[in-house]
Amino acid sequence: MKNIYNILLLFFLVVSNSLVAQITFKPAFYVDNSGTKIDCLIKDVDWKSNPTTFEFKLSENEIVQVAVIDNVREFQVGEGVKYTRKTVEIDRWDKFSPPTVQKGPIFKTETLFLRTLVEGAATLYSYSENSFNTYFYSIDGKNPQQLIQKQYVINDGVKDIVYKNDLYKKQLESELLGDKVKASKINNLSYFRSELIDVFQKYNGDNGQTEMASALKTKIHITPRIGLSSNQVDVRHLVYQNYAYDFGAKTNFRVGVEFESLLPFNRGKWAIALEPAYTSYKGDGDGSDYTDDIDYQALELHLVARHYMFLKSNSKLFLNAGFLYSKDLNNAVYAPSGRPTSVDIDLGFQIVLGAGYKYKKISAEFRYIGNQSMIINHSTWNANYTSYSFILGYTIF
Repeated sequence: MKNIYNILLLFFLVVSNSLVAQITFKPAFYVDNSGTKIDCLIKDVDWKSNPTTFEFKLSENEIVQVAVIDNVREFQVGEGVKYTRKTVEIDRWDKFSPPTVQKGPIFKTETLFLRTLVEGAATLYSYSENSFNTYFYSIDGKNPQQLIQKQYVINDGVKDIVYKNDLYKKQLESELLGDKVKASKINNLSYFRSELIDVFQKYNGDNGQTEMASALKTKIHITPRIGLSSNQVDVRHLVYQNYAYDFGAKTNFRVGVEFESLLPFNRGKWAIALEPAYTSYKGDGDGSDYTDDIDYQALELHLVARHYMFLKSNSKLFLNAGFLYSKDLNNAVYAPSGRPTSVDIDLGFQIVLGAGYKYKKISAEFRYIGNQSMIINHSTWNANYTSYSFILGYTIF
């Protein structure tokens, strides 16, 4: 296990270094308190939480400076991400907060950089801070108002009953209802970014602007994958050390389908991938008095977090770390020769690490499955299993 921990530590060190290396200064501008627009280069970290400061350079060769919210009215990176300073009333309850005893919002005045999602006669903003997410709206340039959704409790004399305050629907109904936005649309509206963006787009029509949709949506990719695995099994008795046999490394065919979800932040550098895959191991134990053959076939379910490191627009490296759950398909057992008992074989949960390269739709990956037991919940036998795989994939969409 020590080697696995060392590999995991190396993985996260590499990821941390790659994150630093990939953050670049991009053409941008900001507007100061006097209303002057200043063209510059802003360090694009693709903020998951709304910032209060940002780093910028007036030109490529200039020194890095730090701008703070008190001195900046708004700033924009490229043609996409735009933040505007607003002093607003904000209730910091969200879906991860416990219900309150007060039905209405509990406001606090704060000055924030709000992210512009849709801009027009009706403007939609978002504000995020760690796990807290909320939305604001502005009609005809008025100061933004928070869209309110919260849970509250009322005690009926016996127990607390939780209710939901969907005030945001009434807020939008009073402002957006008309020929373009119907009552049914608002009544069925969930407090999600994609749905809120859609209703503001409908209201603005061709006269509105929306932040780049590709930066807001989670993308799903499907990739059939085939490869070869070098699997090795080493069986030992935990009491009688001479009852041991190394079945050796066997090369087997591997096939699977990966479902990858690119996460909607850091510009597609992070993803979650789920892959069902078929694998097998067949070992001949005739060389030992205490072992017999192993014939193992399994369906593996790999779940990994993936980090991409872009080399060019169509070329990128990636690193994976996660787990797999394996279920045998042929009720495989290990029955030592000369012993009266047999034990079930199943990998259960295993650690997975991987590294690879992707060019356009073609990918190649080297994947490692940790050195853990194939025999679970047994007090006397242990079978260490290690696997190294080389996998080719083609993304169909």
